[in-house]
Amino acid sequence: MKPFCLRITAAGAMAALLLAGVPAAGAAKARAAEAPEEPALPSVSASSYLDYAAQAAGVPDGGEEIILPAPDGEWALEAGERAEWTVSLPQAGRYRISLTYLAQSQQGQSPAVTVLLNGETPFEQSGGLALDTVWVDDGVTQTDNRGNQLQPDAREEARSHTMVLRDNSTVHDGELLLALPAGETELAVEAAQPLVLYEARLLPPAETPSYQEVSAAYPSAQTGAVWELEAEDLAERSDAAIRRQNDQSDPSVSPNSPRSLLLNTVGGSSWKQPGQSITWRLDVPEDGLYTLSFRYRQDLVAGLPSFRRLLIDGSLPFAEMQAVAFPYSSGWRTLTLADAQGEEYLFYLEQGEHTLTLAVTLGEKGDFLPAMEESIQFMNEIYRDIIMVTGVNIDINRDFNFEEELPSLLPDLEALREQLTATREAIGQLQSDGGDQASGVLGDILRQIDEFLKRPSRIPERLDRFRTNISTLSDIFADMQEQPLELDVIILAGNAAEPEERRSSLLEKLWFRVQIVAYSFVQDYAAIGSVYGGGEPLQVWINTGDILSTGVASGRDQAQILKDLIDEDFSVSSGIPVELTLTSVGDSLMQASLSGVGPDAAVFVPEATPVNLALREVAADLSDKEGFEEMREWFYPSALIPYTLGDGVYALPETQSFYMLFYRTDIFESMGLKPPDTWEDFLDVTAALQKNNLEVGVPENQAVFEMLLLQHGGAVFNDDITEITLTTPEAVAAFTQWTDLYSQYGLPLYFDFFNRFRSGEMPMGIAALSFYNQVAIAAPELRGLWRMVPVPGTAGEGGVSRAQSASGTGVVVLKGQREDDAYQFARWWVSAGTQYTFGQELELLMGTAARYHTANREAFEKIPWTQEEREAITRQWEQTTDIPQSPASYYISRSLTNAFRAVLYSQRNPRETMLRYNTDMQKELERKNDEFGLSAGGA
Repeated sequence: MKPFCLRITAAGAMAALLLAGVPAAGAAKARAAEAPEEPALPSVSASSYLDYAAQAAGVPDGGEEIILPAPDGEWALEAGERAEWTVSLPQAGRYRISLTYLAQSQQGQSPAVTVLLNGETPFEQSGGLALDTVWVDDGVTQTDNRGNQLQPDAREEARSHTMVLRDNSTVHDGELLLALPAGETELAVEAAQPLVLYEARLLPPAETPSYQEVSAAYPSAQTGAVWELEAEDLAERSDAAIRRQNDQSDPSVSPNSPRSLLLNTVGGSSWKQPGQSITWRLDVPEDGLYTLSFRYRQDLVAGLPSFRRLLIDGSLPFAEMQAVAFPYSSGWRTLTLADAQGEEYLFYLEQGEHTLTLAVTLGEKGDFLPAMEESIQFMNEIYRDIIMVTGVNIDINRDFNFEEELPSLLPDLEALREQLTATREAIGQLQSDGGDQASGVLGDILRQIDEFLKRPSRIPERLDRFRTNISTLSDIFADMQEQPLELDVIILAGNAAEPEERRSSLLEKLWFRVQIVAYSFVQDYAAIGSVYGGGEPLQVWINTGDILSTGVASGRDQAQILKDLIDEDFSVSSGIPVELTLTSVGDSLMQASLSGVGPDAAVFVPEATPVNLALREVAADLSDKEGFEEMREWFYPSALIPYTLGDGVYALPETQSFYMLFYRTDIFESMGLKPPDTWEDFLDVTAALQKNNLEVGVPENQAVFEMLLLQHGGAVFNDDITEITLTTPEAVAAFTQWTDLYSQYGLPLYFDFFNRFRSGEMPMGIAALSFYNQVAIAAPELRGLWRMVPVPGTAGEGGVSRAQSASGTGVVVLKGQREDDAYQFARWWVSAGTQYTFGQELELLMGTAARYHTANREAFEKIPWTQEEREAITRQWEQTTDIPQSPASYYISRSLTNAFRAVLYSQRNPRETMLRYNTDMQKELERKNDEFGLSAGGA
């Protein structure tokens, strides 16, 4: 579809996007004061929004509203398509952009758009601007047969929305202003997902009246009405991740029970990202002036308030509601909205239904977070400049003349000290008791900088502590962007009313706690959801330990998601009730199964376990089950390899992970480097980085050897799994290459890749796919500064091989009377629909950090990776294979580790070392095969 282009002429003006309410820096104010009559416009593609805002400081506000219609009243845009308008303006000015649209989340992603001026993004944040969606409960809150309330499903409402574009992805969460020059400008809105666009509007900056101005027009009215609303009884929310919570810390939280888990609050850690909002319906009993109170707890960000923007019927009632502060509180307290002098705000409401919305905003934190982010980046640059002179492993006995070798260092430290001092003062104004961590770290850094400036010769010996403080400050910065808030009750009280505050006495709290302890002796907290009597339900164990190792956080919430899916889908369609038990599988599954008290099936079982169960004739062979051949197509062939023994398959794949290469794009660009395609390229890039005293990370584990072995065309076993084949030329070459990475090319054996990648001292490394989860969430300051690509390959006659082994988990069906039912469950569990829904619910609950690495190919396509990320993962996945499991796998792992250490630590010859250990591994394989009666092929 070609973009629709419409010429719009207006007497107003346009400009580039500027954060409403964010004060310009001092330099920007000076430029604005000196601006000529024709205002200076921002440069195209400014690096950040703050830069752009500073450049646009002299541009006047726009005039009248400009309507930009869609043809025929609506415009269906597919992903990547644009709506374009030619706007003709007599003078430059600043405008907000309002869109009216209909969109639904695609593959778990919120709809988003990119704004372009004359075909280019004016600054980084103008790409991927999230659009609001509305989520409601799909049905009522259910209760299991033990009295525990279950989270209701969330359903997105398909209805049109009108919103002013905001930037919620960074430290700037205000409305964006667009500034265009006088004359014609091409304005475009590009859809990231399919949406129907009805119209766009260019609005002048909003001016909301103050409380004093609004209240002057209030009628004289007295009312003694009091109306309370349980906060968990919300009407809608902007994000399905916002959840109801259970709290048993205080009996005054309502409703409550010492025996059952009731969903009696809302928000907490699930309601903390800028832009997230909750809306309630208020049933106002009579016309009048009312106060608003909230019973809340904010105990997750110590010492600092959380901010919310308050809307009534979709609009700000007055300017003071732009950022309502909820101070830090370790326990439950009631906040009545009031000014700084304690004078309560009054809201005039007419009788009937109204809506109340609280939206997460940075509030006063927005005054210092941008500067704090800039300071962290500056500190990392200073640190990298220093280690490019000293190296990472510093010889503290060597003298460094920084004035000559790094003449910019001392001026940079002076500038950094000034930035951090201002940031510390701004944080101090917001802090309350218990919130001294940020100030303490900043104080420590400032003392270090003073020491560096007084005695530059002491910098090398104190650099490690400086790096630690950078990492700590980065963590604090990430935490400060979050605005968690948990609500219990909303109270609407007339100006003549005196509502009672809910409190629990010490005795009440003590008695409530005693009851909780007493009930713990009769409740089975390992069981998830409904519990059934007798032997009818299918017994399924969910392994907590290995969920964590595969990049998915473990715990009751994740198990509850699976239980909900079982009860709502599997049990309904099959008629088979399931009892789910949270446990650490490990050896307990083997022992329980051999003793006859094991489950019928187990999920998230480590890949080494199914074959071990099969060798002991406990696991069922699934290869001869109905529909198995059809299921093979659900996965890449590599996914079934570790669960295969002979002709049998003893587990179905759930998750699958493998290595990717991660690199810092900012550092690579500054050094003129490209990500490596082959291992030869990898060593060239490594050498270039090492010349600048930077490091490269490659894990020193067996998976790296297997990667090199497979790329060379080698194998651990012969086809029959009766011989160890690690003495072939291919295997010896792979083993030598593996050890050379550390002995000849100086790669570190042990390192904290996340923190070194974050600081920039290790700008390239190989890590598991789950590393993406960690960086995306825990290092927000690196947004847009790193990429993930396939691992380096080995060039051969057929091209570049990127083969590697994988890791993962599977669902095991145990032999027994319920074997067919358990297989039916396992087949349902690994299907595309179930895997996608589980992953989606998990990510909605815990964010990107819990992204689920499903082995199902169709489900993977629906997970919200960007197109670039999806293509990179798919390219690597298609070349991934695996190493078969054998009775001697444990011994092979141990022997390879010992062989590696012999070469690295004792300088043994790689070829001779491999020959020796191959003999030992062969003996163990033969012994184990004899023990289990295995012939050729493991049969």
